[in-house]
Amino acid sequence: MIDIKLGLRGKINLLVVGVGVICSLTIAIVSSYKSSESLEKLATSQLKSSSIMMKDNVESYFESLENFTKKLSKDRLIEGLFIAFEGAYYGGAYPDGKDSNILSSSYLTNEKIYGDRVRKVSKDFGMKNIILASLSGPIVMVSSIDKKAHLLGRHLLAGELKNSNLSKCFQKASESDGSKTFYSDFEVISTTGKVSAFLCQKKIAEFDYENDGIFKGDDLGVVISEIDINRVNQITTISNNDSETEQYFMVAKDGILKSNLKIEKEIYNLENVLKNKMTAQSEAITSALKKKTGVYKGKSINGYEVVSYYSYIEIFGETWAFIGEKSTDEVYAPVRTMIYFIIIITLIIIASTIIISFYLTKKLAEPITISTETLRTVSSEVSEKSNDIKSAASNLNDYSSELSSSVQETVSTLDELTSMVSKNLENVARSSESSKNSKQAAEEGLETIKNLLTAFNDMTESNKVIVNDMETTTQQMIEITSVINEIAQKTDMINDIVFQTKLLAFNASVEAARAGEHGKGFSVVAEEVGSLANASGNAAKEITEMVTDSVAKVNTIVDQTKKRIEVSTKEGKDKLNIGYDIAKQCGDKLQDILNNVNQVNTSINEVRVASDEQSSGITEVSKAMSSLDNVSNQTENMARELLNSSNNMNLRSVDLSGIVTELDSLLDGDDTKKKETKHEVQKIAQIDNVSSLDERRKA
Repeated sequence: MIDIKLGLRGKINLLVVGVGVICSLTIAIVSSYKSSESLEKLATSQLKSSSIMMKDNVESYFESLENFTKKLSKDRLIEGLFIAFEGAYYGGAYPDGKDSNILSSSYLTNEKIYGDRVRKVSKDFGMKNIILASLSGPIVMVSSIDKKAHLLGRHLLAGELKNSNLSKCFQKASESDGSKTFYSDFEVISTTGKVSAFLCQKKIAEFDYENDGIFKGDDLGVVISEIDINRVNQITTISNNDSETEQYFMVAKDGILKSNLKIEKEIYNLENVLKNKMTAQSEAITSALKKKTGVYKGKSINGYEVVSYYSYIEIFGETWAFIGEKSTDEVYAPVRTMIYFIIIITLIIIASTIIISFYLTKKLAEPITISTETLRTVSSEVSEKSNDIKSAASNLNDYSSELSSSVQETVSTLDELTSMVSKNLENVARSSESSKNSKQAAEEGLETIKNLLTAFNDMTESNKVIVNDMETTTQQMIEITSVINEIAQKTDMINDIVFQTKLLAFNASVEAARAGEHGKGFSVVAEEVGSLANASGNAAKEITEMVTDSVAKVNTIVDQTKKRIEVSTKEGKDKLNIGYDIAKQCGDKLQDILNNVNQVNTSINEVRVASDEQSSGITEVSKAMSSLDNVSNQTENMARELLNSSNNMNLRSVDLSGIVTELDSLLDGDDTKKKETKHEVQKIAQIDNVSSLDERRKA
């Protein structure tokens, strides 16, 4: 295992870089989690509100078709149409049990008289087609223009459509007592090649038609209403136009789609699904068919990862799954963008921090390094001077006691030199105290980083505000949905009145036509009644526009929700700016460390001054030794004392070298020099001991 020892510079750099990386990772993780959670709740809320509105519209449409079919089966207009078109069919003597082209002159005459009115009734009440079928099986009237005889003249019991769902629906209705409406499930009609669905109800005569041999209570035939599949698809595709992956669809218990998909529509459309017998399966669909509602995260039938809201809808006694879903890639796209931005900013901050940290530590260590070199030079000079003193002391053995006064001056000078060395030690102590202050400033920097983390917690509170705003928006959407439902109910009532009024006007016109010249006046009245019905119809359209405006309000609320999210996001950015300011405070604390280093520089300057004074003291010693040259007798005791003093001074110079080595180790983290210095101290001590023994032997 490699033992890496860091100096002061390395520790400061490592500390700054580590704090920057930890803070940046914390920001990225917390922001990503909270933003993802908020966006998922927003998407779920939008899917839920849109699904509820669409389900209500689909149910309302199918219920209105069922009601209109029942009313048509009891209306005298339909009786007149049966009498007229069955007369034209049977008058043509077409072969029974076969599909026939019944576009005879009699049929075209009836079409000219009744066609436009029947088509208008069909359009006004959302039906694609109104079909009349005789009890024996042939279709005797189609409200749409059917020149290619896709449906007109087709025999439902023996012709090409005998095995279709339409044929089964017709048979159930013809065998009933006329009180129940039967549903023909979605299928591709072989004669048209298109997807269709129908409602069938038996028509029973309410009046006597003696000329035609029909009396009250007789079975006339079956009224068939063709469901407008395109309208169903339009209802389930009205959603957020800005979204590319948001889609809504319905699925029956057998897994067959009941509406087109928005994504891959060329594959997942009703016509292709029914022709190829494709089924749709997912956990959301399975749960919805069990009459459950909730949120699902997983793969859709398209194979994409989605967030979906599933619920169910009851149509003609069947349970269908109603699914609203949105791709997770689109839901979480803003989060990925934010993470990329944070990563880029983090890398920039870390790079800048490393550069600044290396620059500051270099500037911090540079004056200390220079001072250390100066101390090392001074220590070497002191050692050299001490050796000179030793040489001079060895010559004192030949001098007389006259030099005692000069020796006293020398001793006094050496005392001053010792005092100067002590002062150098005090200055080094001050340098150590300044280092402690630097450590304290670094601890204050760590406290500032804690304040930065507190700012990040404030960002979490901002995300909570976003969640509360989304819940408020969901409640507003539910209230708007209630208003739309009330308006839809009022519209249904008006449509019923308009329908009855139009039927009465039409019946009056038929009776006036039958009366001939005597019914012309009554025909005018019927026309006026029809005009009133049209006016009521216009009112119904205005109410429909109100419904459209209500939908627009829902979209407006969604836009407001987006704006709130933008505001919350901006608040998050403001919190990041606060974090930046706190980081700047960390820089200020590092500046305090630099100021402490300046104090170290001042102490080192004092060491330099003390060294100069030491040099002056040594000069005084040299002068005293010059005086000793002129003295012939020096006592042995004085010479020994001077020798001991020089040895002590040499040891002090070694101590000074040790202090220099300690400073090097503090800066660079390398204790090799420290070990070498200890070895040199031991070696010098041994040399001094040997020198002392030699001097004693000479004495």
